[in-house]
Amino acid sequence: MNFGGVEQRLKLTSSFFIDNTDHELIILVLGNGGKVCREIEFMGIYVKVLNEKVKIPNVKLISKICKFLRFHNPDVIHTSGAEANFHGLFAGFLVQIPVRIGEEIGFPNHGFIFRKIFKFTYISSHQVIAISKAVAKRLIELKEVNNKKLRLFIILFLFLIMTRI
Repeated sequence: MNFGGVEQRLKLTSSFFIDNTDHELIILVLGNGGKVCREIEFMGIYVKVLNEKVKIPNVKLISKICKFLRFHNPDVIHTSGAEANFHGLFAGFLVQIPVRIGEEIGFPNHGFIFRKIFKFTYISSHQVIAISKAVAKRLIELKEVNNKKLRLFIILFLFLIMTRI
């Protein structure tokens, strides 16, 4: 959470929630915190850093996420990246979060076992967002995501910008 595209998008998303009293944003960082975490906290957004190893699978991490989700009882969980998708969507499924959204931010190059792991991971979600058409196509080629669950990130980003105006 020091720099990068996901971190900057998270900071931009957080700025939307500063004046939004209808919804609360809580950010759960699975690994280490960093500069962007501190910047988001400075905006007044609650950030919880777990400082856990994110290597798949980490049962202790899933347990911590479940505990966090049970305590905060969110309506929606949105995860970004393979490790967050695996641990967060599985925990969200176990706790039965009403809306579970995973976001694939990279170009997956999974072998047979990880294709099966992520197919199961994405079955536990309600939607999967791909950051590009190439990523969406790759997820379908790997048979990790059902085409009906897949959405492109560009649509969500435009929605966030349009609702902010």
